[in-house]
Amino acid sequence: MRLAWRAAGLTLLTAGLLVSCADGRPAERLGERGGGVSSHGKAVTAGTELATESLRLFQEATSVRLTTAQGVEKTSLLMDREGNCSGTYDGGPMRRAELIVVAGEGAAGSGEGAVYIRYTAQALTEVLTEARRRGPATELRVKPRVDKIRGKYLKMPDPDGAFTSQCNLAVGQKSLPFEAKGLSAGKPTERRGVRVIPLTSKDGPRAALYVAASGPPHLRFATLASGEELQFSSYGKPVTAEAPPAHLVVTLEELGAGTGAGLGGGLLDA
Repeated sequence: MRLAWRAAGLTLLTAGLLVSCADGRPAERLGERGGGVSSHGKAVTAGTELATESLRLFQEATSVRLTTAQGVEKTSLLMDREGNCSGTYDGGPMRRAELIVVAGEGAAGSGEGAVYIRYTAQALTEVLTEARRRGPATELRVKPRVDKIRGKYLKMPDPDGAFTSQCNLAVGQKSLPFEAKGLSAGKPTERRGVRVIPLTSKDGPRAALYVAASGPPHLRFATLASGEELQFSSYGKPVTAEAPPAHLVVTLEELGAGTGAGLGGGLLDA
């Protein structure tokens, strides 16, 4: 199950590798920016100001959607500062699901958070295919589990807040470093249909930030030197993370499955 929350931790990773925040004059917030940058000095000044303002907006956001893609793994989670999040995870065969993480008081109080996982139809088909490949005994054990969970949510308790802490925007916001020197602002461009201004470091364009070219300069994309990309969107959008109706929830005990192998694999556990 740990893989399902890996993307939330990438917020911290990106912040540590790419971005920073220093005292400086806020960038212009209306109209499109960046077109007049013509010299290296001006580009660095503009880049520092835009990075400063974009990170301030990120730190103040009540919610943000983080979308990542690395290899076969694709994650899109809308998370808030309380540890609630909802979205989707696609880790390849057998590991495709809708996720809802509901924050609780955890170890700090009497409330208990929980994570709800609803496998996609494709994932369940892949689980059955793998069960058949392993032999009749495995298929006989796994098919009833798949029938029970199809269209429903598997509930996993989170009494100590382990899941919600990884789905907490506030954790990423508090972990940002506070320095923004050396980022150069480029000319406005379009990335995945969004008008943005690239902010590149001395490491080159593969490690860069992209902030909105018009309106508030929200951080919209970040790329790592490895080629991995993170997308940020839906600033301030309320997170709908509520426990599903009881008749749509199946517990681990009811399912009779293990959890050690993660999404999909747990259904195959003895």
